[in-house]
Amino acid sequence: MKNLVDYIFIFLYSVLMFFLWKICKYGSWRYWINWIIPVLFLILVCIIYKILNRNIESSRRSRRIKLYIFIIVTLIFGGMIVQTAIPYNGKLSWKVDEMLNHKRVRYVHRNIFNDGIEGLLEDLEKKFTLPDKLYVDNEILIRFNGDGEITKLEGMIYGKNEKGKVNSYLLSFKNKKLEVWLNKDAGFELDENRALDPMIKLLKKSKYKSEIDAWKKIYGDVDFGIIYYGVKEFFYSDGIKLLGSKKENDDVVKTLDQGGEVKANAISIFIPDKEVTPINFIIDPEIISSETRNAQLEEEVIEKSKGEDSWTLDKNTGTMYTFLKSNKNIGFRLVVTDAALGSRFYKLEKTSDGGKTWENINSNPFLDGTGVAEGIEFLNENFGFAGLQGGSGEHSEIYVTRDGGTNFEIINLPYEKVQNLPEKGKEYGLTIENYKYLKMPRMVGNKIYILATPDSFAEEGIEFYSEDEGKTWEVSK
Repeated sequence: MKNLVDYIFIFLYSVLMFFLWKICKYGSWRYWINWIIPVLFLILVCIIYKILNRNIESSRRSRRIKLYIFIIVTLIFGGMIVQTAIPYNGKLSWKVDEMLNHKRVRYVHRNIFNDGIEGLLEDLEKKFTLPDKLYVDNEILIRFNGDGEITKLEGMIYGKNEKGKVNSYLLSFKNKKLEVWLNKDAGFELDENRALDPMIKLLKKSKYKSEIDAWKKIYGDVDFGIIYYGVKEFFYSDGIKLLGSKKENDDVVKTLDQGGEVKANAISIFIPDKEVTPINFIIDPEIISSETRNAQLEEEVIEKSKGEDSWTLDKNTGTMYTFLKSNKNIGFRLVVTDAALGSRFYKLEKTSDGGKTWENINSNPFLDGTGVAEGIEFLNENFGFAGLQGGSGEHSEIYVTRDGGTNFEIINLPYEKVQNLPEKGKEYGLTIENYKYLKMPRMVGNKIYILATPDSFAEEGIEFYSEDEGKTWEVSK
């Protein structure tokens, strides 16, 4: 009988270890505890029975077998439980990580008007040794009531400790608890554009409280917010307030109103869930004129175009670029010269030095045609195509050049040779007259293909091909 009880005990122990592994792997201990309690009770019964019958001896061989089974069960399930403590392998790993890297801090100095961001740092330093210089990852968001009491704070700060390693602190304050997640030696790059010091300076020197007070009179008892990104790019002057002289502020506004750009450390104050223009207080602005900005944007588009297999559109200007696949110094671009009622006029320019300088090749590549450029592609320095689509997107024309863009001619496809329309077109009652949108040519081997479709979105249509650089065309079978 005692041997049977011993084996029942080992079985119950195995079941208990299985339940413990389930909890460590998947959690839900409240569910599994309902199973564990009866098992523990039965184990206790077995132990009591063994104590009461301790004088009954088992054979040495039997004891050894039971010991081996007990050890094997312990090693198997113990190893499985240890495995769940390895990061991302189970619920236990998250609990271990939380125990090692998650701290709660008593956030006392949490009035943004009185304590600023220094109050947060002061409370953090009671529990951690913060780096001398701190940086912001992405942003710091603070929400507070009309009296300045912080109700929510989110963000991550980081910096190098005295050993030269980067420590980070992920902060989350809500419901009177400041949660801090530590990630030592996080691998962040120190970015001076994300330094925290300018935020401290902005909160001290700006009159953001006056703006909050003005909003309180209008909107009453609502929450307010502050966001700090570090250096931020501005393209519009709405809500900009420079901490500097009136002349400096006027220069910033003028630059932005003329299409320029301003980069500056900034805090944005706003009212959550209200359509109110945020106010941005900025310091130490870098003013970039519209001419400089346009030149920078053009350079970026040119470099992007060199890496593309097809054409690239500059969405700011409408200019379309393409560079030869075999020689990235040689490129062409369609430049908008005039626009009216959604249609544009273009000229063709060429570069031989990678986009540093451009020369006019053709002032009228589309032969007085107007519309929107569909694409431009040159297969070599002389042979290329340019497409022009109508505003409706239901028709387009392809132009071909064989002398480097000096002269273009329109491609006329032999629609009279078409015998069958696509099945889907027949279902919709389309006729040959509906297939007037020409996709940009593509080259496969020594053949050039053009697909004629009902509109710019369609993928199925009538395919034509040419084997003599677009001089004559046939219908694909």
